[in-house]
Amino acid sequence: MGNRKRAFAFFAVNSLFNLASSFAHPVTPTVIQELALPDYMFGLALAVMMTTMFLFSPFWGKINAILSSRVCLLISCTGYAVGQLMFGLARGMAEILIARLLAGVFTGGVFVCSLAYVANTTPEEKRGQYLTIYATGQSVFTAFGYFVGGMLGEFGVWYAFLAQAICLLVSGVGFFVFCLPDADPAAGRPQLGTLVRECNPFAAFAAGKTFLNLTWVKLLGLCCFSYVGYNAFEQVFNYYIKDQFGLTSSYNGTIKFAVGAISLIANFTICIWMIRNTNIRRTILPVLVLSTLAILGVIVAPELLSFMGIAVVFYACYSISVPLTQNLVADYAGTGKNSSLIMGFYQAVRAIGGVIGALMAGVLYGLDPKVPFIFACAGFAISVVCGFLFYTATRKADAAR
Repeated sequence: MGNRKRAFAFFAVNSLFNLASSFAHPVTPTVIQELALPDYMFGLALAVMMTTMFLFSPFWGKINAILSSRVCLLISCTGYAVGQLMFGLARGMAEILIARLLAGVFTGGVFVCSLAYVANTTPEEKRGQYLTIYATGQSVFTAFGYFVGGMLGEFGVWYAFLAQAICLLVSGVGFFVFCLPDADPAAGRPQLGTLVRECNPFAAFAAGKTFLNLTWVKLLGLCCFSYVGYNAFEQVFNYYIKDQFGLTSSYNGTIKFAVGAISLIANFTICIWMIRNTNIRRTILPVLVLSTLAILGVIVAPELLSFMGIAVVFYACYSISVPLTQNLVADYAGTGKNSSLIMGFYQAVRAIGGVIGALMAGVLYGLDPKVPFIFACAGFAISVVCGFLFYTATRKADAAR
């Protein structure tokens, strides 16, 4: 199989994974309300998943170099499928939280290893294009997955979870079949003792001292706080439209389908033009500013139609920011021996943002349903500041060369 065909096969499998990863999201508010669980569970459930995703992302970044991306992706997709089946069968708060914890361990593996695979196996001149395709597929098919999950939820929430598990298993097999081996030959065959030590997530974080500096912290701050804002918005939006407007899962899915279509057009026009023709260290700033302003618009929207319309604008802006951010991380990381570890850290800080955003959305919702949107707006505002500091730091570094 040629490189182009293999790359196409990888992106096709990754699209199936992204599609399946969202099947459960539109039915989660229904699960919470049918089980008579407190409102904050919509945020807590995702927060515990993001916690283990955060803890194990650096682990997957390190182990990926030993076992190869395709092996890690097979393991991760299988574990994620088991976790989602447990979630679908759960009948109480404790069971849901255990399922979410397990899913987080393996979800981090999929995102870290798939992103590292693209960075490791793509020629430098095509990396920006492939990372844009990767991020666009993630945004678009995640949105389409909401639509499929929402429609399945109309027949029963279990159908969404079952379909999700099947598609995740198929994705794992597809990754293993179509991905090239990309393990580090110098790493050798893994020993049991080494693997046990690698399971210590804090040891993996300690290895970050090999590349972390103040400029990296600013870039990771941009990633973290934008994801704080996105997850806070995403989680409260899903629950808000059911709790406040009484809309069913199919409405949530239809909205995200529209978001996916708009994101597809925006990323293959505006985003690719920005990557090819602009300094994305600078041009990502107005995208983040527009995201911040869109959330402000949602907060003050007077009725349902304007609320939905401005929310779609926010999702479109965020979808453009994702490939720009991933390109910044990949370009700054280069292709050295730390590239997989750096991608693990990138996923870890996104997971930190997910934990904070989801948890605070659930907690703040009890104060007032609009407060989580204000929190999301603040997260994006801070990401703008971090992005500006990163841009000025790299501009000074370039001038000093």
